[in-house]
Amino acid sequence: MTMKKYISFIFLVLLLVSSCTDSKYDGMIDDTAYIANSDLQQKTITLMKVEDYVYEVWIHKGGFFQDKFEGTIATDNEYLIAYNASKETDYTMLDEKYYSFEKNFVITKGANETSVPLTLKTSSVLENLGYGTYYIPLAIGSPSQNIFDEKSNLLLALTLKQPILSIDGDNKGEVFIDFADDPTETHELDMNSVLDIETTENLEIIYSIDPTMVLEGENILDPQYYTIAKNVTMPEGEQVAANKLVIKLAQMPRGRWIIPIRLSTPNDKVEIANDAYLKLTAVKGTLDDIQWGGDYLQVNEIVVSSDALVEKLIATAQGVEANISVDADWIDAYGKDGNVYITIPQANTIGNLERVATVTILDKGTQLEKSIMVRQGMPGYGIGLNKSLWSIADFSSNTANKQAHFTRLFDNFWPANKAQSTNSYIELTDRASNPSDPYILTFDLGEEHIGYNSFGIMPRLQWTEPSAKRVKIEVSDDLTNWTVLGPNAATTGTWDAFTREELNGGTTSYDDKYYGIVHWFDLGDQNKRYIRLHSYESYRTTGQNICMDEVFVNKR
Repeated sequence: MTMKKYISFIFLVLLLVSSCTDSKYDGMIDDTAYIANSDLQQKTITLMKVEDYVYEVWIHKGGFFQDKFEGTIATDNEYLIAYNASKETDYTMLDEKYYSFEKNFVITKGANETSVPLTLKTSSVLENLGYGTYYIPLAIGSPSQNIFDEKSNLLLALTLKQPILSIDGDNKGEVFIDFADDPTETHELDMNSVLDIETTENLEIIYSIDPTMVLEGENILDPQYYTIAKNVTMPEGEQVAANKLVIKLAQMPRGRWIIPIRLSTPNDKVEIANDAYLKLTAVKGTLDDIQWGGDYLQVNEIVVSSDALVEKLIATAQGVEANISVDADWIDAYGKDGNVYITIPQANTIGNLERVATVTILDKGTQLEKSIMVRQGMPGYGIGLNKSLWSIADFSSNTANKQAHFTRLFDNFWPANKAQSTNSYIELTDRASNPSDPYILTFDLGEEHIGYNSFGIMPRLQWTEPSAKRVKIEVSDDLTNWTVLGPNAATTGTWDAFTREELNGGTTSYDDKYYGIVHWFDLGDQNKRYIRLHSYESYRTTGQNICMDEVFVNKR
């Protein structure tokens, strides 16, 4: 059974049931015509070759006898007025001179549907009205047979539009590519043009350099360093025309360059998409003329204490005409005598929050950039070690189920409120068989870490009770030979950690201590790469669980 016959069958059943249950459908067991998709019918017509367009208006027949059905179809502006009122729209009916259709229809005996071709005179519409959406309200009737009133109207919305030409794929709009580590001779980008319909004629497409895309201060790349076909043809019956942008990387000079390509066509039947352009920012090389340095450099971060600073060197920039900027207002960055300095006018007085800023140096000649993060610690924390160098070198088996959470301990994030607490902490729970077994984590501070003298543990600030009463801290340079630190190094090796008063602030509650709690352990001057932390029982019931938000290794 076809879908249309199935719909007709269902409609017949509905008519039969309705005639038995609701008096308003009495008599509708006779053959009845209706429009299945009544109300609004929408159709978008993309035109390149202007010719009349035919839309088939389908009319269906339900009923028991399936005799021959004769009916009429006509425009119905009253229906459009009612439609506008109910939908709060303001559509107007297209003048009947722009379309035509037969006013009578016949559904033959035994058939359950027919269609009435409505011919839209697209040439006249475009000439007089242009592209847009046009509305034709229709109604069916019959001089002697039944019409299902609730499905006797439709509003036909026909949208005429031009075909749209664009660039196929992702190489359009603003694109950034860093070729700093690309050793190849050339780099290719597909720049195929695409039409949203098959073209009805050979379509000429132009790829041109558009300098209006280049902003003040940006450098446009000389076309000698890339190739692209300036003209391509999309053959009749096709939707895609191939083209490639080939960048000559080996020859391209060091710098930050703009390649601005815009698509166009002389064919006025085709619309150009808003994103039919490529503004490619291509970067080659690095800003090696600038070298980070100074007393506070830790590989890829500048880390300072909470104190105010006056004119501290962070980079040498000899021979570079540079613009220097910083993205925070608590710090100043500037050039002087071929070097780059920072000044921090006021100390960080926030007890539980670091301050972070990025200093960016832009070479005016090449437009290459180089950036570094400046991290200022909290009062009393001294200078923290750069945690971006850290990793976990080893761990006990009872912590293995939380491997995915290890980095939370050194991600420089801890919550300032409950909403931030969900994924901030690590919770170790897997020692039910022997709660006296410590959880052991070995921190690798990185090959280029600086010296330190303090180790700090921040509890889970949302709920501080499951924090360690005792810990053991060891240091090593080779993961084999370990030195136990602390006041009991020669005996038990353990070290008293948190007190209840630290964790509950002298109250009965361990919840929501977002002002920040850190228990510090004085390690003495150390420079060993690995720190092994053993966490014993906590204050929580059996002492099995241990929670931590963050750990710190600092020079205080």
